[in-house]
Amino acid sequence: MGNLATDDNGGAYYTLDSGRDDIASHDSTDTPQAIEDFRTLESVIAVSDSKPVQDIDVTVDITHMFVGDVFIELVPPTGPAIELVDRRGEDGQNFENTVFDDEAET
Repeated sequence: MGNLATDDNGGAYYTLDSGRDDIASHDSTDTPQAIEDFRTLESVIAVSDSKPVQDIDVTVDITHMFVGDVFIELVPPTGPAIELVDRRGEDGQNFENTVFDDEAET
């Protein structure tokens, strides 16, 4: 359903009904996977929906003893990859239920 406007009161005001805001959630089907040193690990989440993306939040749960080794990127079907993490965290451990929100300030 798209947006519908109704002329109320002879044009004095309009009532606007907007279509439903669908919030889709897509989970990885190939995790958990063991993270080995000096190896690249890929997890693919196939999204068949062709609607434009208006908001995106990525949640990861990664267990690794040295997150300073971890590089995470989101690769869309078209356009450049979006870097989420590039070896940050020094000698910290794990990304436990970590959310990357495109609306976050940092």
